[in-house]
Amino acid sequence: MLRRLSILVRKSSQSRQEFAHAWEFHGTLVKQLPGIRAYQQNHVLDEWNAGQAPSFRIDGIVERISPGESDAYFETRPLDSRLSVYASKQSEAIESRDVLEEAFERVKRSYGDGPVPRPEWWGGYRVVPDEFEFWQGRTSRLHDRLRYVKQPDGSWRRERLAP
Repeated sequence: MLRRLSILVRKSSQSRQEFAHAWEFHGTLVKQLPGIRAYQQNHVLDEWNAGQAPSFRIDGIVERISPGESDAYFETRPLDSRLSVYASKQSEAIESRDVLEEAFERVKRSYGDGPVPRPEWWGGYRVVPDEFEFWQGRTSRLHDRLRYVKQPDGSWRRERLAP
């Protein structure tokens, strides 16, 4: 079971306090998300860096975003990026780069410059956080660690953690 995940966050909403990212629903990563088809599972998003670089972790609830939100994001992607979704089964082994390029060219010919609809099997998820941890490494190993925990009233409690 996947407990930690590193992703590039595509969208964040300060007003809704969430982070969103798009994936293929049948991809390897989504298959590993615990209980993702139930939509209300705790999940961890993190970006722990080696060395002294600042790092962070977000714990929260994973939810699948609506088809409308997925459509809106899909439309912002460049044409080749929308086409590539049809040419590549994300994270599956492929025979060669040539096979991938040939599949992309077939898809490109089939759609031309026309509209490219979002496939049913592609969309996004959001993490609604209930805890953040920020970590700054130090050579002395007396790292700075700050944790913010969401309170029942919606406020955040800050805690300094021992390294």
